[in-house]
Amino acid sequence: MHLLHRPRRFRLAQAAVGLVFLLWLMLSSARVTAAGPAIDLPDGFTSSVAAAPPLVRHPIMATLGAPGRLFVGDAAGTNLNKSGLQEQLPNRVLLLTDTDGDGVYERASVFADKMTFPQGGVWLEGSLYVASPPGIWKLTDADGDGVAEQREMIVGGFEYTGNGADVHGPFLHPNGRLYWCHGRKGHEVKQKDGTLVHAGMASGIWSCRPDGSDVRWHALSCADNPTEIDFTPEGEILGTVNLYYAGPRGDTVMHWLRGGVYTREDQLSAIAGLPRTLETMPVVHNFGHVAVSGCAFYRSGALNPAWRGNLFVAHFNTQRVTRMELHPDGATYRLTEREFLKLQQADAHLTDVLEDRDGSLLVVDTGGWFRIGCPSSLMAKPDIAGAIYRIRKSGSAGSSTVPRWGSKSDQAWQLAREGNAPAVKQLTRLLSDQDPAIAHAAANALASLARPETASDLVRALSHPDPGVQLAAAHALGEMSSLEAGAVRGLLARLAGDMEPALEHQVMFALLQARQAGPLLESLRTAGPARSPAFQRRALQIASQSPDATLVAADVLPLFDGSDPVLANAAARIIAQHRDWMPALAERFAPKLAQPDPSADALSRLETAVQPWLAEKSVRDLVAALLASPVTTQQRTGWHILAASGSKAPDPRWIAPLEQALSKAAPGDVPLALEAVASLRAPELDGALKRLTEDTQGPLSLRLKAMSALIRPGSKLSSTSCQMLLKVLHDQPSPAARFEAARILGQANLNRDQLLQLAPMISSLGPLELRQALRVIRSAPDAVVGNAFATALAKAPALGTFQESEIRTVFSNLPAECYATVAPALRELAADEDARRKKLEILPAQVASQGHAAEGRQVFSEGRGACTTCHRIGSVGNAVGPDLSAIGRIRTARDILESILFPSATIARDHEAHAIELADGQSLVAVVRRSLPDSLVVADASGQERTVPRAQIVSMQTLPTSLMPVGLDHALTEPELLDLVAYLQSCK
Repeated sequence: MHLLHRPRRFRLAQAAVGLVFLLWLMLSSARVTAAGPAIDLPDGFTSSVAAAPPLVRHPIMATLGAPGRLFVGDAAGTNLNKSGLQEQLPNRVLLLTDTDGDGVYERASVFADKMTFPQGGVWLEGSLYVASPPGIWKLTDADGDGVAEQREMIVGGFEYTGNGADVHGPFLHPNGRLYWCHGRKGHEVKQKDGTLVHAGMASGIWSCRPDGSDVRWHALSCADNPTEIDFTPEGEILGTVNLYYAGPRGDTVMHWLRGGVYTREDQLSAIAGLPRTLETMPVVHNFGHVAVSGCAFYRSGALNPAWRGNLFVAHFNTQRVTRMELHPDGATYRLTEREFLKLQQADAHLTDVLEDRDGSLLVVDTGGWFRIGCPSSLMAKPDIAGAIYRIRKSGSAGSSTVPRWGSKSDQAWQLAREGNAPAVKQLTRLLSDQDPAIAHAAANALASLARPETASDLVRALSHPDPGVQLAAAHALGEMSSLEAGAVRGLLARLAGDMEPALEHQVMFALLQARQAGPLLESLRTAGPARSPAFQRRALQIASQSPDATLVAADVLPLFDGSDPVLANAAARIIAQHRDWMPALAERFAPKLAQPDPSADALSRLETAVQPWLAEKSVRDLVAALLASPVTTQQRTGWHILAASGSKAPDPRWIAPLEQALSKAAPGDVPLALEAVASLRAPELDGALKRLTEDTQGPLSLRLKAMSALIRPGSKLSSTSCQMLLKVLHDQPSPAARFEAARILGQANLNRDQLLQLAPMISSLGPLELRQALRVIRSAPDAVVGNAFATALAKAPALGTFQESEIRTVFSNLPAECYATVAPALRELAADEDARRKKLEILPAQVASQGHAAEGRQVFSEGRGACTTCHRIGSVGNAVGPDLSAIGRIRTARDILESILFPSATIARDHEAHAIELADGQSLVAVVRRSLPDSLVVADASGQERTVPRAQIVSMQTLPTSLMPVGLDHALTEPELLDLVAYLQSCK
């Protein structure tokens, strides 16, 4: 065994080689001392270095071994693609040992070398299971020398590119199965006998037995990179995901439901052909753009008994670990984010967090080496080593006399592992236990056994008072290889009731797995009280995907015309999957075109149904009739269909009515007609677009939209067009006009002179237009242009609306000096945000002890802090934002403080601000108060209401930021802020 000792225990060698090695060691580990870098923690906690160079160099993810042992994936510090990783096999798994139990690892051995990219692992029955592309490995040290001489890839077929969005894990579920994550890189996964499990591009969660048998996908997704998972005591799977949302980016925590297919609108091709139950699966928490990595539930309570069941999450980009409070929310969960740890080292990248046996936390920092998968790294910095830190209570290793989180569920999992008839019988009895947590665990334990004799008990559990038990019971029924008619009837009966989305999915998935189309089709075709619209919608969705069901157009077209809008919309989505139904749909809908004014809902459903099939003759005929109709609502439908289709094969019959629309449509309709024309890219319409662009008497907004339609993405801008756009950015007060100008500039191929003209304007742009304009920086040809943008960007007030990693990314193609110009401004903004985060952790407790509601009432009524500008309590204030008269009934002190400190993070639904452009050239930023058939009633920031005719609205953009500005906490003294929050809490 080759041992590497910590620097403080080195003895100087007499040979010169030893002296050289020691000097290298001192230099390479200079960034990680025994005390470690500064780490911000809550009061009462301390950090120490558990492992640093030379024991570990670039630790990635870690897992506990036997007591005093830690297995760590350790990177060589090289950024390689797939072929490079295959050829060099540069990375390794280390075994660290803490010989004296002081929490510091003194020894390291190479447990397994020549690995591609080891990310995670679990120690189970004398073997280490490790995720390292292209699969899951079983590593065994049979002779006890600290080196795994036996290697077996128990599951393979997972693609990778070297950017880290590949296999992570595995993790041991209480049911005894191994689960792991895989990114959206493609896979072709087979059982040991060669049977294909699944092939495709979806990311997701997978599982198998420890011997590599019974491989399954648990949930699949369009997301970029599921990073890690952990399990509740009841067996539910939660985990972190990078790039679940794309516009704007959102990194999330997901509740991974069995059979769930999780969508991302710009990557739907990744899940093509997969069975889907819901259009949108529920999301537990959205962090925004932070690049989440490892996560772990906290179980012991040694650091704080109240933290049992909290999910600790490491953030790769922001050097943070957040503590997420877990709250049941029906059948699923919601999380409250708490600040826990911030590593004060800009080049640190936190990759994992885990609980040690003594209840302390281990936090893994991989250092500065990783670049090709990191949106915030401009260059690899392998000289900046990582380390592993230990977080403890001050003055102790932590202790707790409270039971471990979820220990009362252990009995259910023990029975599942036994799996014999008496154990199964006992589990069915536990389904009716008075403690919902025990019943919940029992149902999920039965899911792992999938015994048909338990089906009737599980059907009864579908009516359990606790929605979590219902969810697990449906999961268990969905794992059965077959279901008898009684169980199917039970699921169908539950399908007819009220259900939240998580439970709705799990019941629908169980029926999909049952593959009994007869009862489903009968329920759709036979009248009866069970045929509620919700039931029909769910049954229709299942039947449309069941290989044993034969839906025909006559089953679905009547529902398309039904009175229930949700069911009718679902029918439209099903119809859209059948090209052969288009003639029947067109024939059925044609008579409606003869009506004076078909309903807007019917026309909207028509758009949904025909949009994928614009090449179908009956659809092209229908679109031609819509465009040529004298009825404006029908014309709009035609424009919508073309705008959404992205067709590049225009029908000659469409050209004349589109050209006429550009010249004669109402000003409020021209933007939509322009979108249709832009989608077609028909040269025959370029003349009409050019005339609109050059019409100096026409509304600026229409000229800009015409220019956008005329200029193809990536095309060069004429000097005249560029000057017009720059003038709009410089002079126009209209947010919509500036946004459109910035969008065109961001898409165009600007030359060097044009870039230099745009650069100084960056400093004055708002958040919307700045986000569009920043796209051009990546095409800057040299450092001079890059520095011009960086200098202006550093002065931009809107810079604070961006994550540091986003700014690093836009400068990634330029010399490092360009980003260095803007970096100080980003650090200042980050420091201000850190200060507000710290306030958010401290102030809620002070509200209770120091806040005075009576004084807070006076703060509000006198308008201090500008609260009354947008908010009303009783008769005081304006009703632009949410009415706060009963805010204390639904929001905690922390919630209220978060809305003040981070107003754009929690915009109340239906109170989003909009930038509205009118046909007469006016523009306003306002909140929509009421939506009427022919108009909108809006309120501006002063509280002034006005009615805006829809026909006069040229464009309306939803703003991603709140009308309530950042920094209101600075407008009040701290006592005033505490008093104000105390008053708001008293408003019930």
